[in-house]
Amino acid sequence: MNAEDYFLEIPNIILLLFYTICILSYTKQKKIVFFIFLGHILLIFLTNGLLFDPGYMSDQGEYLRSVQSLRDNFEFNYEGTPMDMPSEAIVTPLSALKTQLAAMIYYLVPLMCNSVFSVAGMNYVFYMMIFFFMYKKNLINQQGMYFFLFYPSLALYSAVGLRDTLILFFMFTSVYYLINNRYVPAMVLSSALFVLKVQNYLIFLISLLLWVVIDKGINPKKILLLILSVIFLVLLGDNISVDKVNFYRMAFAAENGLDPLDIDLITGNGDLLLKGFQGIGKFLLMPLPWEVRNALQFIQTLENIGILALLFYGMRAYRKLNVKDRVIRFLFAHVAIAFAVYGLVISNYGTAARYRYTYVTVFFIFFYHRLHQIRKQQLSQKGYDPSSVGIVI
Repeated sequence: MNAEDYFLEIPNIILLLFYTICILSYTKQKKIVFFIFLGHILLIFLTNGLLFDPGYMSDQGEYLRSVQSLRDNFEFNYEGTPMDMPSEAIVTPLSALKTQLAAMIYYLVPLMCNSVFSVAGMNYVFYMMIFFFMYKKNLINQQGMYFFLFYPSLALYSAVGLRDTLILFFMFTSVYYLINNRYVPAMVLSSALFVLKVQNYLIFLISLLLWVVIDKGINPKKILLLILSVIFLVLLGDNISVDKVNFYRMAFAAENGLDPLDIDLITGNGDLLLKGFQGIGKFLLMPLPWEVRNALQFIQTLENIGILALLFYGMRAYRKLNVKDRVIRFLFAHVAIAFAVYGLVISNYGTAARYRYTYVTVFFIFFYHRLHQIRKQQLSQKGYDPSSVGIVI
């Protein structure tokens, strides 16, 4: 990155500040919140070119070129292989479509597109849109607010030019509508995941099936959703076979500089289930403290310890509430399925952090929101006014 790249981003900085002021004024946030969001904007310019070279996350360039080409000529310019594809893979129509869909969405964001900073700024806009969605749907509480503002991986990946913030946006809104039994918007919004990250879409479908089982009652809409989900799972069946899982285990190992022949292959469906259960803990905690080799991995380990602390704190509060809640059971099932799937194939710590943070964000925002909802209901049933007593979990 050079001085000209920073200079060309001045109009975008002004626009980002304007959008931030508008949203925070509308949502009546304190001044300190504005300065925290200001820090998120600053982080855009502290990542690429300072903390690491833009080529470290090379698919940022693909999104930049696609958006620029779309805006200049209304056509796509797609080259190369995205980072999250196996290293020996060629550019397939689906992998190209990921970049094209992301570019079409970024095309609609009212910012100039001059450099990877610009695409990162577009991701910041979606970060703000998630915050605004949380406000409009009454999802903001003290714990959720702190988590959204200070979760390191969320701050990092919303400040670079990758598609992960888009994935988070569609995951977050899809899960919201699903747990509120609004199946049509849930399915429509989640359909973007089929292109942006088909693994996440598959996980969402499996979670949807679980929700139909967990949720009380049955009706024609649920039956239709069940049938459609089963059809999609059958169509995607090749992607969850033992051979396919072994292929991705070896491909990710090769991408991370390991010898694929050293990978312990899965021998059958029983072994697949066993390693899937083991993968839940592995994916949540990697890297473990004794596996740390550099400063970034040390930060990731501290982050994981913080996640565990929040999880234990939340579980302690949940036990005190003495209820069995279907939404919370769904959230645990959703994140467990995701961690089991990714724990099977991911061995690189950076990739794990990138794939993990979307699920961790969705889980904790909705988990703590649900704890507050339950506590409010209990206080109301006892004759207290929740707004005057306060909610402590």
